[in-house]
Amino acid sequence: MLTYRYVSLAFVLISGFLIIGYFALDIPIIYLFLAIACYVSVCFIGSAFICLDFYTKAICKGVHKKGKCVFITFDDSPDKEETPLVLEILKKHDVKATFFIVGEKAEKDPGLIGKISGSGHVLGNHSYSHGNLFPLKSKKKIIEEIKITNSIIESVKPSKANIFRPPFGVTNPLIAKAIKKSNVYTIGWSLKSLDTVIKDHDKLLERLTGKTNPGDVVLLHDPVKNIHMVLDKYIQFLKKNNYNFETVDELIIEQNTDLPC
Repeated sequence: MLTYRYVSLAFVLISGFLIIGYFALDIPIIYLFLAIACYVSVCFIGSAFICLDFYTKAICKGVHKKGKCVFITFDDSPDKEETPLVLEILKKHDVKATFFIVGEKAEKDPGLIGKISGSGHVLGNHSYSHGNLFPLKSKKKIIEEIKITNSIIESVKPSKANIFRPPFGVTNPLIAKAIKKSNVYTIGWSLKSLDTVIKDHDKLLERLTGKTNPGDVVLLHDPVKNIHMVLDKYIQFLKKNNYNFETVDELIIEQNTDLPC
């Protein structure tokens, strides 16, 4: 599997050879530029797709699970209007889910994340700010965001917060180092609902029901308006097709996954 470490090592060796070749063997300089372009492209793709495990190992799908199961997760939580409705749907169907909390939002409504946790759902860390420039922050700032949000989560649940989903699912060398330093598991997904893009609820439901496979970690966003209506029909579909429901903490136990090293 390609990782940042090995790709970078290969790039240094190839670039060194091409530089020497340019001066000693008249190798065209264009090959060096092509090598640089390939390296940048690979690093960009590795950053954009968390489940490639390019910078850090991420848990993205259930394996070795008896029967059919899915892991429903919500990002950008909580939302004062939609989250309570989502919780009602989950309670109605007796389904547990995982909510990835934005610390800044949770601070403004601690009672709501308390309600999420009190209903038996799992709370995960989704950074403190979830700013557009989060991937460009320093290692120190990223660690601070993880630490503050973990403290908020731990204030409403008895156990230590240990799962983290980077904003936008973007990783890079500094985020990977911050994750290692923070001793958290990186959680990705295997089925992206695109609920922030697909506004037609029928089309969104069609995408979910058409693409769900056993073991999928499903990415939804509870701030999306009326997502609870789609969730209701989606859970009905899953139950009709004999799916079971698990939370991400069970996924970690199932895969016996070590922390990033």
